[in-house]
Amino acid sequence: MTHGQPWWMRAKPHPHPILQFNYQKGTFVKRFVFALIIFSLALVATVSAQDAEQPIGIDDICGDSALNITAADDLPDDEQTQALDALLRQFVTMASEDAPPVSVYSPKPPTPGAVIFVDSPEGRYYRSIGATDIESCASFAPTTPFPLGSNTKMMTAAVIYQLQEEGLLSTSDLVSKYLPDEIALWDGAESITIDMLLGHTSGLPDYLNSHHPATLGGRFDAGDWDALAEAFTPEELVTIAANEPLLFAPGADGEWSYSNTGYIMLGQIIEQVTGQSYIDVVTERIIERLGLEHTVLVADFPPAELGLTGQYLVSPFTIDTSGWNFTQAWSAGNVVSTAEDMAVFLRAYYSGALYQNPETLEAMMTRAAPGYVGESDDFYYMHGGYYKAGFLGHGGQTLGTESDVGYNPALDAVIVTWANSSESYTGNGVFHIGHALGLTPSFDDIYRNLPFVQIATRSDVQVLTVQDIVGTTLNSSAVSLAGTQEIKQPAEGSTYSVTFNADGQMTIVADCNTVMATYTTGEDGAISIELGASTMVACGEASIADDYLSILGSASKVTLYKVGGILVVLLETEDGSSASFNAAP
Repeated sequence: MTHGQPWWMRAKPHPHPILQFNYQKGTFVKRFVFALIIFSLALVATVSAQDAEQPIGIDDICGDSALNITAADDLPDDEQTQALDALLRQFVTMASEDAPPVSVYSPKPPTPGAVIFVDSPEGRYYRSIGATDIESCASFAPTTPFPLGSNTKMMTAAVIYQLQEEGLLSTSDLVSKYLPDEIALWDGAESITIDMLLGHTSGLPDYLNSHHPATLGGRFDAGDWDALAEAFTPEELVTIAANEPLLFAPGADGEWSYSNTGYIMLGQIIEQVTGQSYIDVVTERIIERLGLEHTVLVADFPPAELGLTGQYLVSPFTIDTSGWNFTQAWSAGNVVSTAEDMAVFLRAYYSGALYQNPETLEAMMTRAAPGYVGESDDFYYMHGGYYKAGFLGHGGQTLGTESDVGYNPALDAVIVTWANSSESYTGNGVFHIGHALGLTPSFDDIYRNLPFVQIATRSDVQVLTVQDIVGTTLNSSAVSLAGTQEIKQPAEGSTYSVTFNADGQMTIVADCNTVMATYTTGEDGAISIELGASTMVACGEASIADDYLSILGSASKVTLYKVGGILVVLLETEDGSSASFNAAP
């Protein structure tokens, strides 16, 4: 190790300027409204989390001995090593005055155990803390393998790009060329390309991150933990996703939504093009090629000889998810690996070593959804990976683990961190660890500078009441349905509007019909709308009038803002559905 230089090779402070949102009014209004919807859903999630069982730290179960750190390195006990040791302890204990939350904007409960791995030419930090399970309270080695979850998607993407180089497919190909029956499950999906699957811009709903009762996510939401062990074919996973419509038009400007469904389809395309199983293809092209001796793809249940830790949903660890069936993730998340193997893979993946042509790496690293309000220049999705303030990686979450990985080519530095519960600070670990070492902004800095946060927290936002907008016609830009991921927008050329009058009357236009209604308001944004007489014209198939009127008739809260001269209104129901409106001068 070089004397006088920190082992992690400190970088210059990373610039992360506040983003200024350049917009045309129509685009700005649409994205501002989506920001309000996102904020509303986040607040509901926060309240729900507070109503759940109170979290506890692993020391509350296993005692202070669980806070002993196991090291697989020989670093000196200097300030930087102590900072990472302290962060490890924060991952497994409750916040306190001496150790405040790692993140204000994304607080996470403690996990039973965690690992931090940082590797650079100047040295290596490789340590674990906590317990392999809450029954034995036994410690575990940092070298213990862990389920990668969605970090698997990098391997899936790498194979797709290799196949493109070999002329066996093109990322511009329509997915319907390979999977016509599956694409036909959705109206409007015909234009989805392989590139859109890689970058999550297809609009396909996610069978896991869903509240629909027929999806896996919906079953877990309802507490159906028997579903953990159920086996699914890739075709079945895609089919249950089709219980929900497309979230947006494929490839729509500024739209992005994470979809495990899309990566299941990529696995199917790999099998169809190669004539081999997905597991065999990735094993040959990635694992064996790179000599990843401790990396395997799991067909269904991980064999005991892998030596995985126990896995839990969330603190206080009352739900053991160790029996999860990996068929439920397949090409979107069925790899088990170690931090050291991941370091080898990340360096190869993001250096282009897995490809023949430099243009392939450039295409893979192209930003998938420029203009998406949930990303910034310091944080965005590419095509099979995330850019994270100089680090290139992904992130992975199963029902019993959460991990984050990143490689900084300028420093040749790798960060890998994971925990054995599905909710942990390790999920944003590249930023937490990078910030502790002076390599990245903090996660909270990143979050504050996301465009939708910047917009929604602008100093010129003026809070209004219904009385302030009497006589103004508000045009609806979207409706959000509770219990689903769905945000519906009016079809081009259709009209959805409301006008509040001073006498308690209001006029509602719902596509091809006009509805008369009355309204009353109360304190803290309370509102009640009673729908009255309506015209009875039959609207087209693309109409969202039924959902729109249902939300208005059940609305219990109204939120009104004016920002930059643009009026934005959100009507919400008790169950969390909402309709958003805007009016520009």
